Amino acid sequence: MSSTVRLLNRLLVLHHRSFPQYLAEAGLWRAPGKLDDETEQAFRAIVLDHKSTARRAAAVIVAAGGTVDAGSFPMEYTDKNDLALDYLVGEVIESERRTAAAIERILQSLTIDASAARETAEEALGAAKAHIETLEGLANKQPA
Repeated sequence: MSSTVRLLNRLLVLHHRSFPQYLAEAGLWRAPGKLDDETEQAFRAIVLDHKSTARRAAAVIVAAGGTVDAGSFPMEYTDKNDLALDYLVGEVIESERRTAAAIERILQSLTIDASAARETAEEALGAAKAHIETLEGLANKQPA
């Protein structure tokens, strides 16, 4: 397997098995009235972006002749099932920060000739940074 395909699989797992994806699949943030509209919209945007990035990374992997490895959710996510949703906003911010840092490492490792992979990772990094900014703004609006 080429190093580009390994890096793209890492990008795919970061998004397909992200903490926001886990929360969405487990239905933990969808309870009516649990989140204000802005926060719910922000979570939905993150989940949609993560799904889109995972699909795009998978397409680039296949186009490069590689095999897609979607991974699995980390077990430590289940430790957060009973946490309050307002607390989970902070957890999602930290998760997105870790994701952004991992994407930056992926970008540093990608070769210049891996243009489709680089473009996918750069867009994912931009989205992660935008999501962090949005969530931090929402968290700052929450009463202490």
